[in-house]
Amino acid sequence: MNCIDIKSGSRLEMENKEMGETERDPVTGLSAKDRDAIRTSWAMVNKDAQANGTALMIRFFEEYPNNLDFFTEFRDLRPEELRDSTGLQQHAMRVMHALTCVVDSIDDAHVLIGVLHKTVDSHLTRGIRVAQFTELFDVFARFIGDVLGEKFTTDMATAWQTTAATILTVVEARMKEQLIAGTSSSSSSQAS
Repeated sequence: MNCIDIKSGSRLEMENKEMGETERDPVTGLSAKDRDAIRTSWAMVNKDAQANGTALMIRFFEEYPNNLDFFTEFRDLRPEELRDSTGLQQHAMRVMHALTCVVDSIDDAHVLIGVLHKTVDSHLTRGIRVAQFTELFDVFARFIGDVLGEKFTTDMATAWQTTAATILTVVEARMKEQLIAGTSSSSSSQAS
């Protein structure tokens, strides 16, 4: 059960009704202006996906070093060795790809939620929880502003805050759903 009402209409459905800039999608909370700000800012960051993704992950691990414990391939590396780690670079590209999928899906809440569910499901089995997603978006919120510098507008910052809040709401709901389902299935198999 999702805590987000995906039946009330997606962004695309609202656009088909000639949505104005101040109208917000009931699921994502984003206006047309917000989505444009997301796309514009992401296009600039994603131009150098490998360098920016690697820098994002290094910053994430610098600010939240306990999260290195989830990565056996490079958790024992010193901070100065992380940048050259092929494993970190590969994971950084997967993070950038996941963020690109989010940006590409912001027009359709059903697709966006599906993308986020797949991301949660693949991370849940590795012990990743809501806290790690929250910490990543905490870093990302500052990182994107630093990368874009003066090009990062207030509209972009607001749009990313709204997007991050939506993502984290979906992530938390999916994790609860999956953890409850996992608990229920393991309880019922133990009872057999």
